[in-house]
Amino acid sequence: MRIKTLTVTELNNYISKLLNTNPLLHNVSVSGEVFNFKKTSYGYSFFSLKDSSSKINCIIFKSTEENLEKEIINGISLKVNGQIKVYEKAGTYSLIVKEYIKVGDGELYLEFLKIKDNLQKKGYFDVKHKKNILKYPVSIGIITSIEGAAIGDIINTINRRYPLVNIKVYDSKVQGKDSIFDIIKGINYFDSKENVDTLIIARGGGAFDDLSIFNDESLAKAIFSSNTPIVSAIGHETDFFISDLVADARASTPTAAAEITTPNIIDILEELDKKKKALDKAINENLLKNLSLLNTSKLTLEKNNPVLKMEERKARISGLLKTLIYSQNKILQNKKFNLENIGLKLNLLNPLNILEQGYAVVQKEKKQISSIKDISINDHIIVKLHDGDIKANITHIKKKNS
Repeated sequence: MRIKTLTVTELNNYISKLLNTNPLLHNVSVSGEVFNFKKTSYGYSFFSLKDSSSKINCIIFKSTEENLEKEIINGISLKVNGQIKVYEKAGTYSLIVKEYIKVGDGELYLEFLKIKDNLQKKGYFDVKHKKNILKYPVSIGIITSIEGAAIGDIINTINRRYPLVNIKVYDSKVQGKDSIFDIIKGINYFDSKENVDTLIIARGGGAFDDLSIFNDESLAKAIFSSNTPIVSAIGHETDFFISDLVADARASTPTAAAEITTPNIIDILEELDKKKKALDKAINENLLKNLSLLNTSKLTLEKNNPVLKMEERKARISGLLKTLIYSQNKILQNKKFNLENIGLKLNLLNPLNILEQGYAVVQKEKKQISSIKDISINDHIIVKLHDGDIKANITHIKKKNS
């Protein structure tokens, strides 16, 4: 028997018809644990139901979800009723959910709650233990897989925002149980050997069970014990893990982690420009103020210039000196004139001059005699003339008017 060769589209159409004609698959009831729940902006949500060995993809439309009370979250166990549909374009099938009820918490979710409660009691999530993320870092460490999409997003975003920072990458597994030990080694490496200001632990989106390693208690303890501030950037915005709660900051995506840990150089330049303008304005205002003060001081200095004061005093002293000299000369002239007058008078009174006029001076025992009462008969006297002395003896005394 010859088998007809089908196109991919023909095969998928055939499979779709088989499933659509099976009444069991029109209204099937399935139970399992929820993983990878994602809301979309198109009015529907995706999630997977998983048991111990298999999983099935599910789609629930907004109208159906809004009519049901229980919110779907990762980790809970659901009983779902719906219809199996084939997406022929991709060759996949999904369970279109018409209704669901919560039947309990899944094992993974219960384990998550247990670890979360334990760490919360120990204070691992307390704000007082959170380290500040440096605003202007010199270096940033990244723990992630160099083969993943996250590393490229982070580096590109950092280089665009703040190219001054030094980026150091620790290549680590970020999927599977073994990756927990790799990430812890990365934390210890940066803490002990590399001096970085901030550390980012990053992984892009993925299946919830793959991302659940970031709920591990030993990893949470390593993050808490780190000396370097850590930003947890795991999965997408709707994903939330224990590493996010323990870390010093949580980023909704790896790209957001790059934005949290770096300033925007454009904002810095704009801020610097504003500060420069403000500084220029302040400097100009200060210069104008100081220029005004300088002019005022200059006028005051000119008015009180010590050189000018000295010149003024010098001129004044010179004037006083001239006045003093003039006065001194005047006084000397007056004194000279008075002295000459006195000299003339003295000259007129000079007994020698009188003697030249025929007068004589009579002395007795070197004393001048001015009266006959001072002499007696037989006294020896000296008569001084202008050209000599005469010694004589008194032989006769005649009183006036006698």
